[in-house]
Amino acid sequence: MKFTIIMSGPYPPLVSTMNGKTFAVSGSHWVEILQDISDRVVNIIWKRPIQLEVVKPKELRKEFLSSKGDKVYHTVVRSDGVKGCSCSGFKYRRRCRHIDELRTEL
Repeated sequence: MKFTIIMSGPYPPLVSTMNGKTFAVSGSHWVEILQDISDRVVNIIWKRPIQLEVVKPKELRKEFLSSKGDKVYHTVVRSDGVKGCSCSGFKYRRRCRHIDELRTEL
């Protein structure tokens, strides 16, 4: 009987022998080829993993003057929920009017 091994991994598989055992290897995916069938393995088929498209979140950055006009606050809001502001309101409450204003623009 002839055998076929189907593997999925980041790289095309190779056959390696280690400590007297034979393996088909693709990246960190190892499949042991049993000794009694290793001479009957005809083919190793590689199925390339599906590549997912990475989508970068939208990001808005803006500088705001403090109410006294003596400081500049750096604010960022992203569509994936990440937010930040250099004002003390955001530092203590994790929310401020600068973030709220930028969210309406996003």
